[in-house]
Amino acid sequence: MSDGHVSLCRKRGSLRLGPGDLTLWWGAEPLEAVAVVREGTPRATVLHLPPSLLPLHHSRLRELMARPLSSTSGVAALLACHMRDLVEHSATVRLAQLAWLKQAAVSLVAALLTGATEELREESSLRRETLLRIGKTHIELHLDDPSLSPTTIAAALHISVRYLHCVFQQDLMTVNRYVQTRRLERCRRDLADPEKEGLSVEVIRTRWGFQDATVFSRAFKKAYGTTPGEYRRRLRRRG
Repeated sequence: MSDGHVSLCRKRGSLRLGPGDLTLWWGAEPLEAVAVVREGTPRATVLHLPPSLLPLHHSRLRELMARPLSSTSGVAALLACHMRDLVEHSATVRLAQLAWLKQAAVSLVAALLTGATEELREESSLRRETLLRIGKTHIELHLDDPSLSPTTIAAALHISVRYLHCVFQQDLMTVNRYVQTRRLERCRRDLADPEKEGLSVEVIRTRWGFQDATVFSRAFKKAYGTTPGEYRRRLRRRG
């Protein structure tokens, strides 16, 4: 955009552009409407490029589609300047030289989109790391809730269950496995705590969300090499 402000509308939302903004638009997805946001005549330079000329898969191009890209610095500024010069001086450029100018434009677009893709990946990675921390905190605060599950955790984080599993893949552990590991650790601590010696194994396991005694005993033995009762007796003998 060189002048004016517009809003581009499509099925999955709208995009507002002002002077200095760049954006990528997929030709296969037509605009539903173009609205002038403010008074004045909007002006924009459009560069048509076949996707085959760009070093990105179609799926990556779609991720970047309809995202505002500022042209105030970096490669975006170089591209905007190059496009303005093409419009202003194209009539005085020889036909043989246009091929070089076209290649320069393609190279600048490729560099811009490659950089934007990296930023998108970093943004996505940061979001997953943040969700992982929030998810673990939520789990820690609700370990005593028997209904704690991937479904309730995903709902609390306002994400899908499928995406929740993707988030926890960073720790190479499933959501259910992480919940069980944290519950087992809480049970182990209570069994080792002299102040909780009056609490039975059954009370402790149900306190931390284990409803089935057999499942709890088997999981505890697998994690710590002994049954819950034997673990407590061993600590008593040492004490």
